[in-house]
Amino acid sequence: MKILFHSNLFPDDREVYRGQDNANLLHRLAESAEVRVISPRPLLPFRTPPPVCAREQDARFKPIFRHFRYIPKVGSSVNHHLLRAAVRKPFEDLVSTFQPDVLLASWAYPDTCAVVPIAQEFGLPIVAITQGSDVHIHLRMPLRRRLIPKAFAHCYKVITRSAQLAQLLEDAGVSREKLQPVYNGVDTRVFYPGNTEAIRQTLGLSVSSRYLLFVGNYYPVKNPVLLLQAVAKLRQTVSGYDIKLLMVGEGPLKDKVESTLRKLGLTDIVTLLGRQSSAQVADLMRAVDLLCIPSINEGLPNVLLEAFSCGLQVVSTDVGGIKEVLKDSSLGQLVPAGDSDRMAQAIQDRLSYATDKELFLKHAETFSWQRTVVTYRSILESAILSH
Repeated sequence: MKILFHSNLFPDDREVYRGQDNANLLHRLAESAEVRVISPRPLLPFRTPPPVCAREQDARFKPIFRHFRYIPKVGSSVNHHLLRAAVRKPFEDLVSTFQPDVLLASWAYPDTCAVVPIAQEFGLPIVAITQGSDVHIHLRMPLRRRLIPKAFAHCYKVITRSAQLAQLLEDAGVSREKLQPVYNGVDTRVFYPGNTEAIRQTLGLSVSSRYLLFVGNYYPVKNPVLLLQAVAKLRQTVSGYDIKLLMVGEGPLKDKVESTLRKLGLTDIVTLLGRQSSAQVADLMRAVDLLCIPSINEGLPNVLLEAFSCGLQVVSTDVGGIKEVLKDSSLGQLVPAGDSDRMAQAIQDRLSYATDKELFLKHAETFSWQRTVVTYRSILESAILSH
């Protein structure tokens, strides 16, 4: 099987962790298939050279990065056309030289909307993937709400990262028969339980402190400031705990995160760690007491599944598909989105909760990459056979 993958979410030399879940999926599909990648990038805010492949392991996909002109806000009616024009030539070249059997397209707009007509032109079956924000955000825009179901009507299947995303797409007019929720997998070779005290000593962390962890980009949808507000309230109301917060990530809200730290007087208990590798995140998960997810919207964040695999309990806002996998109160606690008071109270409650790591491991087995890839492979093979 030869798979042509198209998405803006794929690692490059400027954003090494961009679309890492897509890259992980492709590496596992490539164990029994050939894969090539086209990854477009909006030409914003100014003209720069296209990115290049940064990770040695991704070179096997021979990724082609292409800039396309992108018009923010007012460009809803044309951005998918602009992207299509930018990727047509590499698409044609790969159809001629690589001769793919199927197109796997991730991200609803503009990515999938752009390439569906090209795939149809060359007689390629299409399987689409939705991630989360590409549904939550773009379906709120009237024109894109019309464009996305039209594009998906020409796809064999639309894989959603949660059942909640599938429901939103069905409500927007996508046929239920085309929608198939498939959870991401977790690399259990990286994410597994460990000796918390020993890892803290290795990382130079206090053995007696209670550590909270945030892992995510500093984007409005991830709402890192809400977590800082919750931690400030905890500090005022909770005695007996030496609480510290470790924050992994980068992004456009970094300046606001730093200014909020200073404003709330948290600079002595909050550490900004920047971007970290998967192995580094796994070590942190084994070292801390609680993962906090303050997001406004989500599909189903990988970090949640990775925490389960490390035996780490979670406090999260009740958004997206999170409630689909955080069903058992032994695993963590859900709070309303945007409520720092409830977030603070939930953190306080969970810090006194004794966890059963065997329960976490049993739950995490549900999200193995092996199971995920078997499902993807079956969908892709069926798309080829039915075309």
